[in-house]
Amino acid sequence: MKTEKMIGDYRAEFYFSDEPDSVEIWWVKLYKDLIDIEDENLPKNQFYFGVLIMSKAKNYYAISLGKSHFYLRDFCDSDFGLNLAERIVDQNNLRMKTSRLFGGRKNKNITTYQDGSPIEYDSGESFQYVKAKTIDKKMWGNVVSFGASVLFQIDLKPTKLNVFLDAIEKKMSEPSLFALPKVDEVKDEKLIQNLDEKLVEAILSHSIETLTDEVSVYGVDFVFSDNNQYAFYMKGNKPREKELNYGDLNIHRLIEFIKENKIDLKRDINNIKVRITNEQSRPRSEPLKNTLDFVDDEGHCLMNGRWYRFNQSYITYLQNEVDKINIAIHDYEFLPKDLDEAKFNRDKESEGFLCFDKDFTFKKKYRIEKMDLYKDGTLYFVKMGTPQKLGYVIDQSLNTVRILQNHEDYIEINGEKVRPKNICLWLILERKNTIQKISELKSLILLMKLVEWRKTVISADFNPIINIGYKQV
Repeated sequence: MKTEKMIGDYRAEFYFSDEPDSVEIWWVKLYKDLIDIEDENLPKNQFYFGVLIMSKAKNYYAISLGKSHFYLRDFCDSDFGLNLAERIVDQNNLRMKTSRLFGGRKNKNITTYQDGSPIEYDSGESFQYVKAKTIDKKMWGNVVSFGASVLFQIDLKPTKLNVFLDAIEKKMSEPSLFALPKVDEVKDEKLIQNLDEKLVEAILSHSIETLTDEVSVYGVDFVFSDNNQYAFYMKGNKPREKELNYGDLNIHRLIEFIKENKIDLKRDINNIKVRITNEQSRPRSEPLKNTLDFVDDEGHCLMNGRWYRFNQSYITYLQNEVDKINIAIHDYEFLPKDLDEAKFNRDKESEGFLCFDKDFTFKKKYRIEKMDLYKDGTLYFVKMGTPQKLGYVIDQSLNTVRILQNHEDYIEINGEKVRPKNICLWLILERKNTIQKISELKSLILLMKLVEWRKTVISADFNPIINIGYKQV
């Protein structure tokens, strides 16, 4: 159902789902014999929703009612919410934030704050949602939520929406009061095509492990995926519900779907759809890319089906943080091409290092490779390879650091309990030329992981250092 009228200078179009689809209630169907209900009489849920579109000139605003934001998200300006937040939020009164974390072990972070908390952030963090007090309670309300959309808590009659939207227009034309760490959407179609090709390669090589977050932000609503069921199908060929193969969402099921249907993923990456069912709402469908999490080494990331780029100020921040890590040894002499890590570690024994390569016993109850080398209070973790392959050694060292931090902070060396002072990453770079600073490495993911590594090591009361060497390629 649709109605139209003018509100000030704005054309107001109201759309209402007067006949929404009925949704089966799984638990009613499961327990029907206990409550003595015939199949044809089983109750179903109905979820009404609507949207009010306000337009003036080339500007369009959609007021989402009910769950219509699921359908609006693909058409809205995803930068709008946080851009407005930078202009009307009191940056010293953050209530809640949700952010994506890149380069570390955590994927998404939801944090609540006490009253009077300033906005703060970590490396590798990109804000998705902010709830905070505003700079003008009378105009914007006391607390506002910002995501891809904005939720105001104000007493405003629909006939006054034109005045309120004009105030938003005015604010958006003003300079921001501060900058939130976030990413900028990629608009170039050729670049998007290239990034899609990278994504296809990552899927087919199983480089993507998780296809959905445990919690997602739709507009300003949080949707938890624990009760969801998923099925794949091709756009334009939607089968009936009973024909869909529902289950959890993982890379193995996706690969099976691609193989069984002989899909050319490079051609059809944007034609694969995911059907989502949940007893709390009507079934919905989303493009496959909306469920994927991917970051390349050139500063691009995929979020909610769209490609984004880390801005230069953020990359500069990462580079500055990485260059704070002390380089203890920088050996510019290239090692032989056929030298492997095991021989490198054994050769170091002649220089007074103790070799623990492949020693998987740690405090008698942890089966991890606790370190590669030890000397004079320093634990060394050695890895050879290109920047893209060095992430493993960072994770390896952090496993040891966290065990030391959360339990007795000693490590056993030849029967003696030793409290380490330094945690060292010994990176043997496979490349043709040398570097002067770590930040020269062309891997954004590695830089993010190194920044997180430095922070974690320092918080555990150890000294982070790096040794750099080179190997012929």
